[in-house]
Amino acid sequence: MIDRARAEAAAREHLGTGGEIRVAEFDSGYIVWRTEADPALPPPTIGRPTAVIDKETGELTPWGSLPTEMVAAQYTAHRAAATRFPPDVRAALEEAGWWPGRNREAAVVAWLNRPGVLAAVQGIEFSGPARTALTEFGGLRLQQFGPNRTPGGGFPTRFFPIPDALATDSLRAFTARTGISVAPIGDHEDGPADLVIDPDGRVFLLHWADDFVLGDSIEAALGWLVRGGPLTPYG
Repeated sequence: MIDRARAEAAAREHLGTGGEIRVAEFDSGYIVWRTEADPALPPPTIGRPTAVIDKETGELTPWGSLPTEMVAAQYTAHRAAATRFPPDVRAALEEAGWWPGRNREAAVVAWLNRPGVLAAVQGIEFSGPARTALTEFGGLRLQQFGPNRTPGGGFPTRFFPIPDALATDSLRAFTARTGISVAPIGDHEDGPADLVIDPDGRVFLLHWADDFVLGDSIEAALGWLVRGGPLTPYG
């Protein structure tokens, strides 16, 4: 475990001499930066040099010139994401435009309030896992690479919102057959098929050939959406 004194020593080595080393502690580490030696001088054009020192590992990473509260929140999200997804899945997500802490809540709310979408989703519950998934992954187009990340090895997935009209017929038919209330979160080009999620966070692919379970969580489903592979029929 890295203590405050060791963090300050590492900061001096990284940030250099001159000015005062400032340290702000948070749960996962220490935010460190150096103030200007002469307060009469204008601030650097790229902002203050800032870094984060991880409490557990001592790893030092340069960070943006942001308020300490924002740095702490973003670093915590990045740290959590390191174990949340396998490297290949995380890489595909980042290529699609995802980052830890991504929030598309405003775009999702605006989409759900469009007259056409509002009519299509009438009676469908968008709280819980559905809202959480759309808030984080909404608007992404995720390529399925297939074995060994072969380009064009699979079919892409779109996460709502999308500019197209929204159809919910297959979703409503699935709920009628199974009694499982699901909400639409995207579509998959093969079929095409509908990507839906239930209140427990299970993700299903509603394909013309069958209904498939992609995983018990959005993280598990993203693994198949990136990697492809065998599918498990529901029931």
